[in-house]
Amino acid sequence: MTKNFNISNSLSDIRYVMRHEEEVLPLLKKEKRLKGLYIITEDNLGVADILADLLIYKGAFAYVIEAEHCISESSIKKEIKTARDIFGPVNGIIHLAGLKHMEFPNEINAWKLETQIQCKSFFQILQASYSDLENNKYYPFRKLISCSLMGGFYGRNLKKLHGLPIAGGGHGLLKSLEYEWNSILSKTIDFDLSLSPKDMARKVMLELFYGNSNTEVGYPLGKRIIFKTVSEPLKRLIKPKGLLPVQGSVILATGGARGITAETIKLLSNENNEMILIGRSELLERSHFAKYENLNEAQLRSAFINEARVSSKRITPAMIENKIRRTLSDREIRNNISKLRRVGNSVKYVSCDVADAIQFSKLIKDIYAEYGKIDIVVHGAGVIQDLLLRDKESTSFDKVFDTKVNSAFILYSNLDWKTLKAFVMFSSTAGRYGNKGQSDYAAANEVLNRLAWKMKAEHPNVVVKSLNWGPWTGVGMASEVVNDQFIDRGIIPIDVTHGTRYFIGELMHGDSKDVEIILGEGTWNPEQENLLTEIFNIDLLSINIKN
Repeated sequence: MTKNFNISNSLSDIRYVMRHEEEVLPLLKKEKRLKGLYIITEDNLGVADILADLLIYKGAFAYVIEAEHCISESSIKKEIKTARDIFGPVNGIIHLAGLKHMEFPNEINAWKLETQIQCKSFFQILQASYSDLENNKYYPFRKLISCSLMGGFYGRNLKKLHGLPIAGGGHGLLKSLEYEWNSILSKTIDFDLSLSPKDMARKVMLELFYGNSNTEVGYPLGKRIIFKTVSEPLKRLIKPKGLLPVQGSVILATGGARGITAETIKLLSNENNEMILIGRSELLERSHFAKYENLNEAQLRSAFINEARVSSKRITPAMIENKIRRTLSDREIRNNISKLRRVGNSVKYVSCDVADAIQFSKLIKDIYAEYGKIDIVVHGAGVIQDLLLRDKESTSFDKVFDTKVNSAFILYSNLDWKTLKAFVMFSSTAGRYGNKGQSDYAAANEVLNRLAWKMKAEHPNVVVKSLNWGPWTGVGMASEVVNDQFIDRGIIPIDVTHGTRYFIGELMHGDSKDVEIILGEGTWNPEQENLLTEIFNIDLLSINIKN
């Protein structure tokens, strides 16, 4: 029997979408001049050289990093050093690598190359320049711009993209930096191919002069538009037009055995469903689970310390803490599997690195071979390793970014879109609005948002959603102390009951053309005065939790 899901009005009010409006910049009252060094990354349209000439004409220095030097961190560091040695401190960065007219990559290595050139290189340039950009010793404001080629609407008009969704990562990266560095003016600009390279360069110059009037700008057909967060409560439909959970569905969930993903997919449970939950961790021996099943964290610590004392093996406090985390994680996974099985689901847990193309692609093919179909995908895999940009290693950035982004590409490339009914990605308000210490996580989530629009444009009959969650309470990353800090800043954590109903409500009642959804109450609410201040400005650097 199919479940009957209802949503109350009070549970559907906390829903936001991005809408555009035209905004014409006023004419400059007097000619403006620029100072200092501007780093530019090369595009394949010819904009970079034209822009460099315009910057020099206006009094600045310009240094173009060619695409071939954006493929490795070491090359980028050499280029920045050369530029600084010749021209002095960096005053601005204009990342044009996303202005690349190309077909979507058809294999993982090409995808990885473009993630490096179009997104990760921006992070590496910012990091190599941070000593100049982080303070105002040389210039009062430093200007950072990232450009993309997604039609002027960032893909939100459901048209074929000229460029790649990867370039959208610049938005999340810059929004996070707003809460790490003082006195930076950041902006993203999205173009289509209606403008000539010369006109694109002129638009970039214009946006430079007008600073931070709006941080997300598009130029479809040369017309300037901006994007704003708009409240659009969910309307309950008598006959839902979206996804209705039915018996016999095959559901694939990455990160699905823990955290908010595990909580939300419970509402997709039905008799005779086949659920395949994918996680990075391998399950511990059943005997280990049974032995420690009823012990809390403090009791586990005591038990492991006592065991270490009577053992001849050397063990450190860090090893004990890791053993506690693994035990609690294993318990959570097993408990969630048991809950799903109680309502009639057949549940399989598979340990898999979803960022590994060979391993994950094979798993997807094996699922199709065994079950014949995949009806619903919930992509909730993610990991955080929070550090300020200046302190973050590229290996850490790669791990956080690739876990979300490469796995999404692998899913996109291997799913049978003719039989798929729904693809739901768990993004985050950290990407939309920034989060201190999460430049990598924010960039990754913004790529998911842009990729979701591409998926919907290509497969209009599939329910495609990228749900930008605010923080949750009782499950997820934030501790009770951190959630109290969120509340002090106007960000209200989502409790599990409401969060799960937001999820199922959006799938069943949400407009199919609304792909990028913001769920939760926070400073992104346009009615709050502090829209661009105090957003997630909390030091979470000690947290390192996998979902």
